[in-house]
Amino acid sequence: MRKLVRPRVHGQRTGFVWIRDFDAGMLTTLGGVRPTDPKEGDHYRVTLPKLPAEERNVPIYLVNPEQTLVDYVIPRFVIRRSSMEPALNRWMPITEEYRCPGPSGVPITINNPAGPTSTGPSQGTIDGHTTYESKIQAWPFDITYEIEAWARFENFAQVMLFHLLRTFQPLGSVMCLVDSLGDTRQYDAFAETGPSKLDDVVGMTDRVIAYNYSVRVTGEIDLVDEVESPAATQFNVSVESLPSDPGPSGP
Repeated sequence: MRKLVRPRVHGQRTGFVWIRDFDAGMLTTLGGVRPTDPKEGDHYRVTLPKLPAEERNVPIYLVNPEQTLVDYVIPRFVIRRSSMEPALNRWMPITEEYRCPGPSGVPITINNPAGPTSTGPSQGTIDGHTTYESKIQAWPFDITYEIEAWARFENFAQVMLFHLLRTFQPLGSVMCLVDSLGDTRQYDAFAETGPSKLDDVVGMTDRVIAYNYSVRVTGEIDLVDEVESPAATQFNVSVESLPSDPGPSGP
């Protein structure tokens, strides 16, 4: 059973997420850590203890669509975002992500128009704020990634493939990312296709072993800003008498 990083709360702001947040989340969920030694470069690396000491810090490359030439080393992981499709089957109309006191709002107490109540601590008053902030649900998207594991030898590739499948199992796995507020989120991830072989013969005596694995993340994208609205602070209750019913008219 999955354990949520943070329990679900109400009345609290949630951050924004964009495509690059999911790209970065794939790197870190796979175990990638940015190296502290400048000699190791800028690429994220994941440590696989079962590989030889000189090759166990495997770099992870996030391939951008505009890249035309990339220097690769072996062994390596390569992550490609292959598709991003709206998932309107997960869309819930008129759903708010949150509603909380607005940034410019101040606490206020008003009289309850219904008069004193028998329940609750206010007993005839209502506590609230002058403004409230809300944000509608983010648009659901299914984001598919192709993850490749490249190695010089089959036994090394098997170690990398095991790490990949253990991280993103066919069903019930999660991808974690950090939103604009610094909170960690979890999104379901499923196996789409694979693993399939991507072997490459470089020369007569040189060969590269590789596996490709496709993962679909049930993500979301924030496309609408939050809105701050004033709250009702006064109530005008008036009761007008209705005209009397004359009854059925005679013949």
